Amino acid sequence: MGRSALLVAAVASCVASIAVAQFQVVPVPAVPIPVVVPDDLHVRAEDMPAPPATAPASRPTTRSAEFDAKVLALVKQLSDADIAKRDVAEQELSKLGTDALDALRAAREGKLAGVGALSADARARVENAIAEILDDDEAGPSRITLDFKDAPLEKILTEINRQARSSLPMPQQGFAEQIKKKITLKTDNASFFQALDALEKAANVRFQDQGNGVLMAFPANMGFGNDEGQIFDVGAFRFFATNASLNINVSYQRGGGGSSSSFAFQFAGRAEPKIRMQRETQMTMRIIEAKDSAGNDLAAGGENSNIWNQNSNQFNGSIQLRYPKNPGEKIAVIRGKLTVKVVKSVETIEVDDALSRRQTRTVEGLAITIDKAPDQQPAAQFVALRISAPWNGDYRVMQTIQQIGTRVKVLDADGNELANQGIYNQDNENNVMRTSIRFSSPNGNPVKGPIKLQIEVPKDSKDMDVPFEFRDLVMPTMNLK
Repeated sequence: MGRSALLVAAVASCVASIAVAQFQVVPVPAVPIPVVVPDDLHVRAEDMPAPPATAPASRPTTRSAEFDAKVLALVKQLSDADIAKRDVAEQELSKLGTDALDALRAAREGKLAGVGALSADARARVENAIAEILDDDEAGPSRITLDFKDAPLEKILTEINRQARSSLPMPQQGFAEQIKKKITLKTDNASFFQALDALEKAANVRFQDQGNGVLMAFPANMGFGNDEGQIFDVGAFRFFATNASLNINVSYQRGGGGSSSSFAFQFAGRAEPKIRMQRETQMTMRIIEAKDSAGNDLAAGGENSNIWNQNSNQFNGSIQLRYPKNPGEKIAVIRGKLTVKVVKSVETIEVDDALSRRQTRTVEGLAITIDKAPDQQPAAQFVALRISAPWNGDYRVMQTIQQIGTRVKVLDADGNELANQGIYNQDNENNVMRTSIRFSSPNGNPVKGPIKLQIEVPKDSKDMDVPFEFRDLVMPTMNLK
């Protein structure tokens, strides 16, 4: 009896060769591109100050007579006969941050001592400076001024957190002894990232992402870096060029599959902590220009490019490019624009006497339980908090709990905010995801109870257009060494 033959077509595909260009950590000056955002979210990247070559005389971390005198002098300069001097005064006032708002509002009303009533032009310039300060406070780069001599790292981090509306945790107890005890640091109107760059050098530390968007200081000799890749700053965002890859594929499919190639560029990005991007929402990206050093057009259309956010202030991108027949040695420029959803308002959920008993709240549609966590290193100046939620394997539950852990505020009985030391344990038991976070007293004294929790839940959001630009990057080739 004859048998019917069953033909099985075997398909094999192999990668003939792969070229990858890795980009080393090289800080690049801020790219002067305007960030276009709607209404009250207007940001101008060109207003981000470049890092000073030498530390200038800077104002203290709280208002002083010197600072007030500077504001007064600049307000007076708004009435100078020389329009160029008036322009400079307006620009300088807009960089002084929220500490200058009271004086500027008084000047607008003609009530600033030593100035008197302003002309219509001067009042308009004061209005512009106020608007710019408020815009920057909301969505622009932070303007951090520090003046410390022989100060501990904890004190400097606390001041950065105050000025940048961030929540950088204090160093973990096991590493604190390895970190420089006396730090001298000055910055003048630095962005959040520039301030961290300066602190890394001054304190010999490195800020490492903990996987949940939180940057924590570690001793530099541990080999950590704050991120990998060539750095580009735009406004309140920092971009990292991570790698470019060139893949050539040969298909052995029956009938002849031929060969194909792909050329892609990958990058990562981070927003300042005060800018909270809404998670699990569509981010869009448009490529405006992509050329190599030989003038070849590398743009292949944006339909194969992807952008996604890891958490509320981090994202990754992959851009498909066209590899030219005769490539240049460098990728001369890749320029584009991201559109992200930024949280505009939040609802605050409060939990009183949080550690005395188990309490349940609903956060972003998830029922979470809050109670006191077992702490392996109990001490009077620490409290340990545990956040739990039912888990069915959905990674978004774990991500939501982590995000709650990074933005929860813990207040002692006097209303003082405890320092977030970060997540120290996360596990899953009986289909319950549990995350434990440690908090410490900012002054080292015993924590005074009862403890109150405040959890911010995003409510409203707006689209923000964020330009990005990468330049002078190595072009991957098959001969790349």
